[in-house]
Amino acid sequence: MSTIYSLLFFALLLTDALCKPGDIETLSAKSEVARKMDLCEKQCAITMNIWKICGSDGETYINESMLECKDECGKPYGRRVHKVSDGPCPAKI
Repeated sequence: MSTIYSLLFFALLLTDALCKPGDIETLSAKSEVARKMDLCEKQCAITMNIWKICGSDGETYINESMLECKDECGKPYGRRVHKVSDGPCPAKI
């Protein structure tokens, strides 16, 4: 059990040493944007047809309405996405 506490303590020290002033606020703001986008996306009306497309963010969307939802919800935060091609995106390396 003391090994776990030692590891946690070391992780906290390392995190504190690597974080610069403002990092926590930046992470907090990013997570707030992600939360708001998630809430927005849950309210989208998505068609159920499956026609996979590749988005400019490298993500494969199940259909065009899913991509359009992501784009609309990302607009206020500068996170726009558009269709790159039909079919799934190439695998990430």
